[in-house]
Amino acid sequence: MGIRVSRTDRNFGPGPGSIRSGGPSGGLTAGVLTSSLAGVGGGIIGLLAAGQQARSLRRIGELNAKQREAEADDAKLRGLQEIGRLRLVTLSELGQVRAAAGGGMVDPSSGTALDMQSQILAFADIDTAFILEDAARESRALRFEADIIRFQSQSAAANAELAGFGQFIGSITSAGRNAAFLLR
Repeated sequence: MGIRVSRTDRNFGPGPGSIRSGGPSGGLTAGVLTSSLAGVGGGIIGLLAAGQQARSLRRIGELNAKQREAEADDAKLRGLQEIGRLRLVTLSELGQVRAAAGGGMVDPSSGTALDMQSQILAFADIDTAFILEDAARESRALRFEADIIRFQSQSAAANAELAGFGQFIGSITSAGRNAAFLLR
């Protein structure tokens, strides 16, 4: 003898507890509603998490950009320090030329001694210009990197927010499809 299953045990008939009836005691109805609510809840949680991620991305990007700006300021400062060292070397060379000229009984303010001092100062001016240009170039590059970092962090934050919003809209859409299924 086989096992006998009555029509109401199968839960497929037209009765109030059947799956097909869509009645309040139907297992499918409760499952679809629970799934829909869980999906919408997950969408809300995802939206909130995306907002938090976006804030974090903006904050990290701003910190990284400020670090690059500090490095840019440091590049200018290093350039000024290098110019200070160059001035000391230049003054030392000028002193040597004057001492050599004075030791040889030559007037350091005329002739070859003066020409040598002028050349030393001219080369120091050229070196100063190169140092300043290099420091300014490095500073500009670092400030440009800071701007890029800010832009990238803003873009990443916007993408995170859009992804969270898309997840939320997807959960609402899914819940709407489930509601339409239950109402047919």
